[in-house]
Amino acid sequence: MRSPKRIDFSSALTMRMLEPHLRKDLLQALGKAVEADAVFPCRMTPLEIFRSTLSEAIGKHAERMKNLLKDCDAPDSEYSGTARAEDYYWAIRFAVSRVVTAIQGSLAELLAMGPIVQLAGELKTARRIPGATQIWVGDSIMAPKSSGTTLAKAADVHLLVTSSTRERAILVGIAEVKSYLCSQKKVTKQLGNHISRVSRTIVTQSSDGKHVRYSVRMVDKPLKISVIPSSWRLSRHFRFRAGGNRRVLIVNPPRPAASAIAIENGPDAWKIVLRWSHEALADAAFEIFLWCLGRLGEEVYRNRPSPWLDMSPAEAGQNSVKMALYYSILHISEPTTLAQAIKLYNVLGYGFALGSNFRGSDGRPAMLWPEDLDEILSNGITREGSYIDGMLTNKRLQGTPASGYR
Repeated sequence: MRSPKRIDFSSALTMRMLEPHLRKDLLQALGKAVEADAVFPCRMTPLEIFRSTLSEAIGKHAERMKNLLKDCDAPDSEYSGTARAEDYYWAIRFAVSRVVTAIQGSLAELLAMGPIVQLAGELKTARRIPGATQIWVGDSIMAPKSSGTTLAKAADVHLLVTSSTRERAILVGIAEVKSYLCSQKKVTKQLGNHISRVSRTIVTQSSDGKHVRYSVRMVDKPLKISVIPSSWRLSRHFRFRAGGNRRVLIVNPPRPAASAIAIENGPDAWKIVLRWSHEALADAAFEIFLWCLGRLGEEVYRNRPSPWLDMSPAEAGQNSVKMALYYSILHISEPTTLAQAIKLYNVLGYGFALGSNFRGSDGRPAMLWPEDLDEILSNGITREGSYIDGMLTNKRLQGTPASGYR
């Protein structure tokens, strides 16, 4: 099958694909950034920033997604043999994880704008940083790589004082944003590496496409801001509602923390904890990834029939990857690889909250089917003893073992 031509994701991206509370927070964060005159490498409205940032993250992996869709549109016989099946699964997982991770990271960076702008404002008011400090976001700042002179993106956010008449910038601080839980030691090391990279020279890029090279002078103790997600978990509770000829699966909405918090860890070190958790960001990223597959499916199956005639082209694009995973799972024998493949299949079919937490009676990931959800709604567990980890019910409390498997 020929790879589809280049597809414009940006013009079709909409914030309405996000969970309503997440969408509201994202709009507020970007609104604060625009009001604070933060510099993005794109045009400056919240929707334009959202579209540009997400399309940039997706675009880096667009060719990989095209190849993924092409490779998945193949008959069952292509996946025969254990070694072949495991290799094919790892190829699918690599492609999916790269795209999902890029989307998830972009969402975290955009959400971080709100608390970073607030922190910078408070530090200006307290005269702890210069009043002329400006926030530069993402690819608006490029710096030499650690080895060599090639320019590349440095930290996620830079706090700078620049001048239109002098080619010298003052580095006030940097921020590193994580979309997953990780050790403070790891983030601190990355912050130190970023400071080293921007300590000599930077190139700025604003929305008008203008590039300016600055030599850099640092304040005595530049701010080092780490941003991490919260650790709360998504609800595992769900219901079905009628939707035409099909039932629609509805998972209870997330309940984010009351607000982001900023913690001072020293005279030049801050940690910001976002309202939104790693699980919530992962769930949103998988939803956007599936939307991307749908867009590719619309292009691939525009002028040729899909293998699934009862599906729309977008649904066929999504289903091609799910089916490829399914056929791989039938031939994988290595237990850990099999468990990971099953979990990914479930997430693509049922969302992150349910898909990543469905367990068999032995506590390991098991294939999730619609009838399993019906039985769980009725009894808390299935007839075989499978359950959703983290969804406490009377039946679960009566002796089904809690899973230690992740």
